[in-house]
Amino acid sequence: MIRRPPLDVLPVAVLLVAGAPGAAARPFDCSEPRGDGWYDCLGATEGRRGMIEELRSRDGDLEEAARWAGLLGYTEAAEPLRALLDDPPDDERPWLLGHVATALAELEDASAVPRIVALARRFEDANWTVWEQAANALIALGGPDAAAYALDLAQRTPVLDSTWAQNAVEEILPLLLRADPGAVRPVLEWWTAGEGPQPREFLFAQLEAARVRLGDPALLADTRRRLGTPDTAVPARPEFYVAALGDDPADIPALVRMASSTSPEARAAYQSILRFAGWLDAEERAAPEGSAGDARRRELARAREEIVRRLRELTGYREDRQHVQFEALQLALHHAALATLGDESSRRRLVELIGDDVQTVIPWVAAEHALSLGLPGAREATAKMVVRGTRGDVPLELWEARAEFVDAVAPRLDAGDASWTVVLLDPNVNARRRALRWLARRRPPGACGAVAEAVRGADDDAIEDALLALTVLGNACRCRLEALACDETAPERARLVSVEVLAMMRAPGVRRLIDRLWPLTDLHAYLERARQILVIPR
Repeated sequence: MIRRPPLDVLPVAVLLVAGAPGAAARPFDCSEPRGDGWYDCLGATEGRRGMIEELRSRDGDLEEAARWAGLLGYTEAAEPLRALLDDPPDDERPWLLGHVATALAELEDASAVPRIVALARRFEDANWTVWEQAANALIALGGPDAAAYALDLAQRTPVLDSTWAQNAVEEILPLLLRADPGAVRPVLEWWTAGEGPQPREFLFAQLEAARVRLGDPALLADTRRRLGTPDTAVPARPEFYVAALGDDPADIPALVRMASSTSPEARAAYQSILRFAGWLDAEERAAPEGSAGDARRRELARAREEIVRRLRELTGYREDRQHVQFEALQLALHHAALATLGDESSRRRLVELIGDDVQTVIPWVAAEHALSLGLPGAREATAKMVVRGTRGDVPLELWEARAEFVDAVAPRLDAGDASWTVVLLDPNVNARRRALRWLARRRPPGACGAVAEAVRGADDDAIEDALLALTVLGNACRCRLEALACDETAPERARLVSVEVLAMMRAPGVRRLIDRLWPLTDLHAYLERARQILVIPR
């Protein structure tokens, strides 16, 4: 805790430099930044040039430099990253190439797809980790070359007789569904035909569901019958089958029956119902004028009324928190689905759920969908909820719900709404990194105030990461950080990291702040690092 020093201690304390005890969360020297050090020592703006030069020179911690360049959206890094794939610097470090492929996908560099395809081919039988990173990069980037690679690999794997073959097919399935359906169907049919080695149950269900997605009429009819008929046995892993539905009123019985079940099939069903709601909206907009269009709109209205009616019958079950099968996620998704279909009571309930217990997924999922629908009061409720959700008593295992929330709302909200940036203070580092990724791309100016106002009560490591993340905005947060560094009521870590960030900005008066705070804290590593940062060549 920062404390007021006796007046006669200050001159002596200022002379105590590197030998003082430190407890910084970033225990490294900033005198010579390398790899992620460019970000951690100079911030996202000032450290950018050094990180790019490191990638171009191929000198330093290239894995970390590649990861951070992709995360922070340094588009000029694409050229040296592509060069690393063309001419790898060291065959003894294949994992570097996997990180490079991931970074190029983060940068949305479509021109890198042929190089990443070549990387995937090279490591098919040599290194699963690198191949998987390349495959995931191709899934993210997409395009005809990526889909063609997936189809080629599938056609070269006629028998799923090994763990590698089954894992690889499962990995590339999203890409395979983007390839020519006429070429993909025979492969899927062969894999699920019952001849030769059978894929494991989990994969078999995914492959049959892929056939449903591609329009296999017999399998689609059978899927609707098995999922939608009461008291009928459902196929193993029904979540994959119901996930393939959602674009035809004939799917309604299957969607509602699976929505009444438990996870994972219930979650998949609600997601398909949300997709079905979007399909209804699109079909209504596409209906032509005249009698034919009127008939089509009536047909769609009947479908909407039917699924809303049947879902309403489940509301009491989903709301019963004492029920042995109560699931927090399904409560939020249930009202999200009904609200998206136009049910007014669920629209009101969805906003209410934003105020629910942040130790569950309920408020995060409710906020995501309420914001998407633009419901009255949703923004104000979400801003309060996100702050509650960054406190240390929130279960860390729920970080994915918070990360998914950021992925959903950050690209959707306008730049004037920075409430989601408070997730930069999340107690889980993975959620913080997801928020940083979007901060680097959206750059809402209100992030300075949103984060600074929420530091009280946040985790120390989260405070450190969040204030450093604000360097994405250049010097825009300087005034707010100066106020935070001088605020005697602010958390100690927030004041010290603010000084570091101000040093990265070369803000006037930083040296005086260092001298002022040195005798007030035992965490001298922050202030010593701030001194180092001030003399790093720019």
